[in-house]
Amino acid sequence: MRVLVVDDDQLIHELISVALSNGNYEILHAFSADDALRQFCKHGDIGLIITDIVMPGQDGTKLIKQIRAVRDDIPVLAITGGVENAIDDYVGLASLYSDYTLAKPFTRKALIEGIEQASERVISQNQNGTGTSEESLFDELVRILGKCDGYIQ
Repeated sequence: MRVLVVDDDQLIHELISVALSNGNYEILHAFSADDALRQFCKHGDIGLIITDIVMPGQDGTKLIKQIRAVRDDIPVLAITGGVENAIDDYVGLASLYSDYTLAKPFTRKALIEGIEQASERVISQNQNGTGTSEESLFDELVRILGKCDGYIQ
């Protein structure tokens, strides 16, 4: 599965890469929301997004909203450390947009559980008819290509 990791911290990228190294994952790295959108548009077969919420420039919640406007069937795992006093606020905000939220620091086990929970939630939504239907895949592809024009170089 192709995983897009979005975080402005190189160490987080390294930790997630190591944590997922035993699985069947291809990791794509983005260090900003804009970089993530470019990666998302370039690689249409992304199966999971792991994104930080608090980043310079555009934050993770805006990124998630933009991606959900194009594809609502991708599991999104939000990670945040936020400001220590406001971590509950960040986790609550991330929960509104993501399928699962983890507070930093997290363990490998918590990361794997978060990925499983986010994936199960999206599968459940699709089975209940609240996700993207097969009939709309062509329309979805047209939307993706139209919205990606500005990001593909």
